[in-house]
Amino acid sequence: MDSEKFRQQLQQEATQWRTDGLISSEIYDQLAERYDFVSIDSQARDRFVAVLVIIGGVLLGISVITFVAANWQVIPRSIKVVLLLSVLTAFNVAGFYLWRSPLSSASNGLRRRAQWRHRLGHGFLVCGALCLGANIALMGQLFHQQGTEFGFCLIWGLGVAAMAYSLRLTSLAMISLGLILIGYWLNVYEIYRLTGLFRFLFDLTPVIIGLIFIPLAYWCRSRAVFGLTVIGVGFTFALTLNSLTDIIADPFGVMVAIALTLPAALWWAYDDTIWRSPLARILPNSRPSSGENEVMNADASADLDQEITMFRPIGRSLSIVYLGCLFYVLSFHYLWPSYAPVSSEAQADVLDIILALATNLNMVILSAATLFFWIWLGWPRIGQQWRLVSTDVVVLLILVVTASVTVWDAAIAPLPILATFIFNVLLFLIAVGLMREGLTDGRRRQFWFGLILLILQIISRVFEYETGLLLKSFTFLLCGVGVIVIGLWFERYVRSLNVEPSAPLPLNNIGRNR
Repeated sequence: MDSEKFRQQLQQEATQWRTDGLISSEIYDQLAERYDFVSIDSQARDRFVAVLVIIGGVLLGISVITFVAANWQVIPRSIKVVLLLSVLTAFNVAGFYLWRSPLSSASNGLRRRAQWRHRLGHGFLVCGALCLGANIALMGQLFHQQGTEFGFCLIWGLGVAAMAYSLRLTSLAMISLGLILIGYWLNVYEIYRLTGLFRFLFDLTPVIIGLIFIPLAYWCRSRAVFGLTVIGVGFTFALTLNSLTDIIADPFGVMVAIALTLPAALWWAYDDTIWRSPLARILPNSRPSSGENEVMNADASADLDQEITMFRPIGRSLSIVYLGCLFYVLSFHYLWPSYAPVSSEAQADVLDIILALATNLNMVILSAATLFFWIWLGWPRIGQQWRLVSTDVVVLLILVVTASVTVWDAAIAPLPILATFIFNVLLFLIAVGLMREGLTDGRRRQFWFGLILLILQIISRVFEYETGLLLKSFTFLLCGVGVIVIGLWFERYVRSLNVEPSAPLPLNNIGRNR
């Protein structure tokens, strides 16, 4: 279905065309019937009414909450429980009833009414997810159950995730993932407060996030859920290894090297084609249409293989963005101070480090997944040779160099000058490679991200070292002129290729070898 903004612009232009005599009244009537010009004003009026209803509903909800809070202490506990469960049930039942109404194509009026019910039901379902957290917190207070922020957010997030699985709603999946990440962050520096099962689940958070939300991203067919899952897994994995260093000393820098390179290696090698056969049986050809998923209905008959493999470019894009940002940070010389190499006493603890990594479930599972995906990436198919292409080999070498420099600097000898030089070179290669890929495919975001990395590298080196104001001024002059000239040339080059102005995903074709 065409967007309302497009229809409004088309109505204005068509009216002007008819006035200027460019089109006849018959053609205008055909356009009006095809794009439903009559309903444009009514849709704006419906949105205004919806805003009024939402504001009024929020005010009524606040009044009820305030009334209950004022009399909360005098209400019996049994009535409190019934009240909390009634509110939760009412929101979810009403939301599901309104949300599940099928869109009608019989007439524009019925279709608008169905869309209105969808949006209202979707809002009720989101309110039901929020009420679930309020019920968990208040039930804990009623029955004098105390816990940690992580335990509360984990239970709440798992409940919302169950709702997202049953309804295939992207918004609920995003809320669930955000709750788990918030709970993890709130307790990451207070792990001592966690005991028993919640401590075990806390340490296993990266794997839990991956196992829950990667299938959910496919179930909802949501790029946003998959991208946030990639970020969440890498973020929690790095913090988990950092908390492990508080228990076991890591004088060799092994844990740091793994935390820096493993997420990028995993998501670069990630390949959706592994799941093609099971997903082809599980995913239906059509999906229920909700307020946020209506856009997908028009593409329900698209090739299933394309839908299954749509997440691989996201993993590779985020992997390259992560490496670019990482190399920019590591290119500063003050991150590589000169210090004494590891002593012989510290070297005796290498077995403890290996044992700690081998018994860490996050490390074992994510390392096994990374190794499996890299083998799958290069494993020859029937009638083919080894499938690793030059881009895959370059990324693999970059990851090996990053890990090697980190371990060498910590375990053997400090590399304050060489490490800075190496990561500046890697940053330059990433920036130039992005610009080259952007020029090849005519993709603006890819090209401009590489150019921004290159400009930041130049400016950072000028300000990092002792340079005069004249050199700083000359550097800014060159960078400004270069951005203008290169930008104008690139835009002209893109127009000459007749490429779509905005790519659907940044860095979409990096390392595309199929």
